[in-house]
Amino acid sequence: MGVTAIKSIQNNNTTGAYYIKNLEHPSDTAGPDGPMKVAPGQHIPCNMWIPWCTSQSDFYNNHRIIIVPFTNDANAPTLTIWQQGDYVRYSRDGSFHNNGTLVPGNSTVNGDRSLEITGTSIYDVDIKLY
Repeated sequence: MGVTAIKSIQNNNTTGAYYIKNLEHPSDTAGPDGPMKVAPGQHIPCNMWIPWCTSQSDFYNNHRIIIVPFTNDANAPTLTIWQQGDYVRYSRDGSFHNNGTLVPGNSTVNGDRSLEITGTSIYDVDIKLY
């Protein structure tokens, strides 16, 4: 199992700020008590290892990174990232999906990546690894 690390996060979503938190290793984000907040247009360096998650049990035990919009609207999507097999995968509904959708861009495991948050609103949001 290889290590894939997010080394920076760029928020190119034109209207939304996002909280990012590594639930497996909270200290990889903003410390044990809080998530990292990334405003529109902001670029933040970091060192966040993407957790391995091979089952629903791993998912329930916080082997994932979450990207949550800064809003009180419960209908806004929560994106979730994990490594499974040879790829980095994600969901837009905050749930685990066995062999989930590959993150657009460079979804292979091993190495350093940058994460880009894209879209035109908190409802039209996606991510890319490069």
